[in-house]
Amino acid sequence: MSKKNKLIHVLPNSIYSKRFCDIILVDHLEKNDYLQIKIHEKSLSKGQKAERGEFFSKKGWILFKYLIFLNRKDRIIFHSFTNPRHYIMLLFFPWHLDKIVWIMWGGDIYSYPFFENKSSFRYILLESIRKFLIKRLKYCATFLPTDFDFVVNYYKCKAKYIQILYPSDINEVEIEDGNLIANSKSNNEALNFFLGNSADDSNRHLEALERLYKIYDKISTISVPLMYGGSEDYISNIVKRGKELFGAKFIPILKYIPSEDYRRIIDKTDVLVFNHLRQQGLGNLFYFILVEKQIFINSCTSTYFDFKKWGIDLVKFEQLDEDNFRLLSTEILKQNKIRIKELTSNRKIKNMWFIFFESIK
Repeated sequence: MSKKNKLIHVLPNSIYSKRFCDIILVDHLEKNDYLQIKIHEKSLSKGQKAERGEFFSKKGWILFKYLIFLNRKDRIIFHSFTNPRHYIMLLFFPWHLDKIVWIMWGGDIYSYPFFENKSSFRYILLESIRKFLIKRLKYCATFLPTDFDFVVNYYKCKAKYIQILYPSDINEVEIEDGNLIANSKSNNEALNFFLGNSADDSNRHLEALERLYKIYDKISTISVPLMYGGSEDYISNIVKRGKELFGAKFIPILKYIPSEDYRRIIDKTDVLVFNHLRQQGLGNLFYFILVEKQIFINSCTSTYFDFKKWGIDLVKFEQLDEDNFRLLSTEILKQNKIRIKELTSNRKIKNMWFIFFESIK
């Protein structure tokens, strides 16, 4: 790539963005070949300095900056594609869409197709624009092939698929078999459950709690992370219903706690329950599999489908009832761990990104 043509990375302000910049970009590209544009929800506070190549979404001139990049044939890579201003900008320059790369994060795939009020003017307008744009993109990248298949079918997308995965700290955690808490409990013993990955309503906590109540006697505790992602009213309703159904067994996590304490809770957990209707919380799933936990997940998700295809055995959320409840054997949990290690190793991830950069040249 010449010095005149760059890869422009547009990233949300996220830990995944930081690790991508620190680990992947520095490995694969020369400094002169790319520029990072980090999209922040707020401007800098007084006295705070921006990092090199760091801009803020509330400054409208950044949209004109994109046009400069496109006109000089730079390629813009959107890490997540959720900003309506980006949609509108690209709508007026459709001949540049072959220079756009969409790296899917999950919410940017499903938030509009799963939107509740599809009769609102905002939804109709933005989704119409999204359909026009996505159909004409040249490259799309994500970890789960079934997520890309959804985009192809729903948006009539004709882009080339590239598999990628962001680096995560779970790839640096050395988990020795001797340090694992035994997961050899029988189907009749009381178990510690962990429900969801945030307070976002896409976790569908209320339905999950009602389902878990069907196996009340099998439950010792239910830990529910509610530190971020949901409204105060939603969190309040979850806590209220959880206490009504399970009393002292229900343990809401309402404030951020040190990562060591959080992992200590996970270590004591026997079963993870995910009731999302879409791919979400992959990092959590990876870690729970690495520490050999039982996982119940909604079978309609791309996660369930692709993990099964890759030889990772998960139990259907729909089996959380007295008649169908079952636990996987220790041997299967160990095989799940081996497969995830193979799929998410740092070497594998770096190779994915090498292929990605080579493909979009």
